[in-house]
Amino acid sequence: MAWNFGDMLDVVATSIPGDSPAFIHGDKTITWSEADRASNNLARGLIARGAKPGDKLAIYMRNRPEYLIALSAAWKARLTHVNVNYRYTPDEVWYIFDNSATPSPRFGRACLM
Repeated sequence: MAWNFGDMLDVVATSIPGDSPAFIHGDKTITWSEADRASNNLARGLIARGAKPGDKLAIYMRNRPEYLIALSAAWKARLTHVNVNYRYTPDEVWYIFDNSATPSPRFGRACLM
């Protein structure tokens, strides 16, 4: 199987000290260990719920570290991410869902951290 960006993130995560900052957002810092663990957990959760390589995952979230964790999880699970900008109008969001062959959207934060 060919390498993808998720594989490269796994290699980087093993070569950087785990307590080093991966994301800093305002007063919140997420370490490499935390980000790697969260993205791996989410990737495993998506696969356990039936996601298969090449499936699409819509990510509808404001710009924040959790967005990057969800994106990393999509890559690690070999999913195709569909970006849905939080500034889109409701009609634009539904257009993307209707025309991207993305399964029904799922919302939740518990699996990220």
